[in-house]
Amino acid sequence: TIAPPVKTRGTENDDVRRFFPWLPKWLDVNVVVPIGATIVVIIVGIVVICVALSRRSRGPEQTRLR
Repeated sequence: TIAPPVKTRGTENDDVRRFFPWLPKWLDVNVVVPIGATIVVIIVGIVVICVALSRRSRGPEQTRLR
């Protein structure tokens, strides 16, 4: 986890805008970051499930080293 920037002004979004000036004013970083992390976790979970199902459908594989 990365610590939030130190607040130097009155509003909390001003400090974030200093590091990311291209972000729109209406965007709340405290909402976007958890939503983005949730989307990444869901995508990784879907990929893991698809890989597990595709390996199971091929039958048992030889995993022993020769």
